[in-house]
This record gives sequence, C-alpha cells and structure tokens, in this order.
Amino acid sequence: MPHSRLHAHLAVCEHCDQICEVPVLGRGEQAACPRCGLPLERDERLGPREMLAVCLTALVAFILANVYPLVTMEVQGMVRQASLLEAIGVTWQQPGMWGVALMAMLTAFALPLGQLLLLLALLLMLLRPSLPGGFDQATRVLRWFRPWSMIPVFVLGVLVAIVKIADLASIVVGVGLWSMGALVVLLTILSRLDSRMLWRFAEESGATRSNPERLPSRQRSHHLLACDVCGYVHDAGELRHARSQDWLAQEFDRCLRCDSPLHVRKPDSLSRTWAFLITGMLLYIPANLLPIMQTRSLFDASAHTIMGGVVELWEGGAWDIALVVFIASVAVPFVKFVVLFMLLAAARRAQRTSLIRDAMGRPAQLSLPTSPAPAAGATGSRRRPRGRLGRAWDFARGKVTATDALHDHQARAKLYRFIEFIGQWSMLDVFVVLLLGALVNFQGLMQVTAGFGAIAFGLTVVFTMLAAMSFDPRLIWDGQPALVSASNNDKATEPGEVHARQG
Repeated sequence: MPHSRLHAHLAVCEHCDQICEVPVLGRGEQAACPRCGLPLERDERLGPREMLAVCLTALVAFILANVYPLVTMEVQGMVRQASLLEAIGVTWQQPGMWGVALMAMLTAFALPLGQLLLLLALLLMLLRPSLPGGFDQATRVLRWFRPWSMIPVFVLGVLVAIVKIADLASIVVGVGLWSMGALVVLLTILSRLDSRMLWRFAEESGATRSNPERLPSRQRSHHLLACDVCGYVHDAGELRHARSQDWLAQEFDRCLRCDSPLHVRKPDSLSRTWAFLITGMLLYIPANLLPIMQTRSLFDASAHTIMGGVVELWEGGAWDIALVVFIASVAVPFVKFVVLFMLLAAARRAQRTSLIRDAMGRPAQLSLPTSPAPAAGATGSRRRPRGRLGRAWDFARGKVTATDALHDHQARAKLYRFIEFIGQWSMLDVFVVLLLGALVNFQGLMQVTAGFGAIAFGLTVVFTMLAAMSFDPRLIWDGQPALVSASNNDKATEPGEVHARQG
C-alpha cells in the first residue's frame, strides 16, 4: 500500500543545510530542496511489507546468480564455465593477485549479501508493534553498505568480457547471468530504502517520535540540526555540546531518535578528502602504466594496459563497448579528480569569505530566517546577464551578483551528486579482468591473468570514493545566505517551503 506522511513537517537538507517545510505528498510526487535541488522525500508506493517481498525475491536471485554459472565458453571441444565465486577463486590463486580477488569478493558478493540480509532484518523489525533494540545500530551500518554494493557494475563487466572473447570461442549465457540481471532490477527498487526512509516507515507506524511540524521558538535557539542517519530535526539549543570557538566544529550530544553522533559538519572533512584524493591520484599513475591484464598462448605473451584494451576493442569493431570502457575507466576517474579539486577549492574559499559571524563564530547562513530574502538580482551591479564563462571570471575576481552566486553554488552541488553517482562504475575493468581470468584459463593453450595495474586501479577507485564520501557538501554553501522564499514563482514563504512535484 502507498506510504506517505499524513502531515507537513520540517526537514533540513543534508547537502546545504536549508531548512524546509515539506508538504503532504500526493501520489507519485517528490519534494526537493529549493536551494540545492537534492530530493528530500518522495511518495513511496511500496510499504514495508511490499519491500520485504522484494527483498526476499532479491535474496533468491542472489543465490541463483552465485550457484549457477554466469557464462560457458567452448574452444575446440574444451569447455570452461565460471560463476562469480569461481572467478574469485581463480584470481586468488594467481601470484600476487589476491588484492583483486579480495576487492571483487567484497564489492560483488560479501557486501551486497550483507546489505540484503540487513535490509531483511530491518524490514522484519518494522512489522513489529514496537521497534526492537538494534534497529538504530542496523540503520547506521546500512549507510556504509550501500555505496560499496557493485552488482550492476559487475553485470556490465560480464557483458564487456563476453564481447572481448566472442570472436575466440562459442559463448553461452548461463542461468547465473540471467539471475544477476534480475537481481540488478530488484536492487534498483530496494535502493530507495535508505536509512531515512526506514525511519520514516517507523515514524508513520507510530513506533518512534516524529519530526516537528514548525520552527522551534527563536527564544530557545537559532539553529536546527538534522541527524545524518535518521533525519530527525533537533533544536540545537536543547542539546548538550562541547563548545568550540568555531561553530562549525561543534560536537553535540547524540541524536534523540537513533542515538547517532551529531555534528554541524563532518569532522576533518577537508583534510580527509585531500588525503584520499591525493592517494587516489598517485595510484592512478601506475594503474595506467602497469598492465591490467596479461595474455599467454602457445605462440606469444602480451600485456594490456587500460588504454590498450580500449584501442583493441575499437579496432575490433566493438566501438560502443570501447566507449563504455573508456568512459568508466579513463574519463570517470579524471572527472572525479577535477570535480573534487574544484569542490575543495570552493569550500576553502567559502571558509575564507563567510558573510557574517556572531560572537560564537556562527556563519550567518546557519541562522533561521527572520525576514524575506531580497528578490533575485536585487543586489549587485545593474548590467546585462553574463554567460557562464563571464560569471566564472566575475566569481574568480569576487565580483558576482547574488543570483549568479546562487547559480554557481547550485552547479557545484549538482557536480557533487554526479561524482557520488558515478563513483563505483570505474570498477568495471577490475571485474572484466576477473571474469576473463576465470574463462580464458586453458593451461598450455591460452591463459589470461590479472596484472598489477588492476590492483592499482581498484585502489584508485576505492580512494576516490572515500574522498567523495569524506567531503561535506554543506561546506560549499558556507557564506551563502539561506533561502527564505522557495516557490516556483519566488513568492515569499518561511522557511524555505518545498513544493511537491511529479517525479
């Protein structure tokens, strides 16, 4: 049955700290932050019971996908078939390639299985009259499973591997691959079940406290603080906290609903992001110079780098697959490096040029709005609208209107969401090498083994994902005033009222 809230309520955007009033959502509607565009909530047609059925079906598909072979290969009467676990076992036995096998084991088997089992346990807990102990800890763990579950990337890797060897042998798609495809569809449905959605289900059933419907009294506090795990909105004035000279470094008591630690910003976000990013960039050099795969036959032996594999696919006529591999393995890591550098520079600049700080060092945009915001373009010089390059040049010189500044911040927010989405797809080449090593394994005739470039590239993906996860997107908005009006027609509503839309 459809599940949606029965009343309007407050929400704090986890990407920009905008305080929003989320209305009651109709069928098929979703609410997005009026400041940065992040989806806040959607009308979920599937409730806990329906999601439980999807989760059980996904577990069955997962078992079938790992019991039956993915692909069967036949060359001159010799037959090889491989399942995911068999491919991992073959790679583990190759000298020095246990790192590739371990990454594949975690991202394509252990963590997806753990995510499904954890979701199953959480959904069963929601069916009980009251939330049992452990629900809060389980939702915190679920947040760490989600980014590392890479079943869709693995399926794409299997398809690329099939294209690579299609001219060398007869290929038969096994039950395992069909089950893996069904699993991808089911996991896409289950991807809506993040920790906040699970807590909303608990809230709607009356098993836990609800978010406030209106702003707290300004006499008590000037700040609202939302839990990163369950989304519960706190009045910061009611929480015990360790005072710091810098408001952004404040450490508060734990969440009143799920007992998670509360922070105004992620601790040491910039330093950890820089550390992970630089490590990923250093690993990217050997990932492209060292061979990612080695081929041995009766006549010769050859080594293949990432770009070498792209060129071979292109020259073999599979230009579409070559383009996919180039985007996933070359373009995506480079784009992530550039975007993270831009975001880190923007966050650093925002820290240096924060608008107003009160006696405690609190940035103005964290305060609750007390008056309607000025109309767009009311501040700044009166001139014709500039193009994007012109706005970028003005922004670099510090000469930018309020409207242009908002657009620049929104563009950065979209870039951050983009690199969050594409992060795991760079693992494609690692999965391709894994499966080729299991299929093309005819001792004395032809054999494919993983190279040290695969380890370096896999670690590059891991560290760039950690860099994106460590970055706090709210730092982009420090120094940018919060919205007070947020309707489609820029009518003044307080505080940042969200209007539902179909989506």
